Amino acid sequence: MVPTPQAAFSSPIGIAPGQVPHPRRSPRAPGRRVTWVLRHYPISILVLAPYALLLLPMAVLYTNPQTMFILRLLGAALVGTLIVETTALTARPQRHWRPSAAAVNASHRYVYVVARLVTVISVAASITAAQAGQGTIFTRWA
Repeated sequence: MVPTPQAAFSSPIGIAPGQVPHPRRSPRAPGRRVTWVLRHYPISILVLAPYALLLLPMAVLYTNPQTMFILRLLGAALVGTLIVETTALTARPQRHWRPSAAAVNASHRYVYVVARLVTVISVAASITAAQAGQGTIFTRWA
């Protein structure tokens, strides 16, 4: 059975019979909402992730009496990041005015070399200090 186009058909959601909406093209698709939140509120997600994945499950599992303090701390952190990110979102110029990530990265390519060099030196210094007996709080746990 081949579906026939019905020009006179008017659907409240704009889909003709026999057609299935594409999930990525639908403005109400959950994936688009998640992508939008991740793009516009990345710092809030980074603040929320450790609490949601590590701290709150352990606090609930072990019935921590300070769980409400943890929740208030998370709330205060999220309020601050959401205010800053929402303000930046409204003050940010339109997308076509901003340079692409590739253009920005190409103009600052030596920053990545310096960042890698500093990281390698820092790790080497920490390992050397631990071997020499100058433990830090991180090497005392090992």
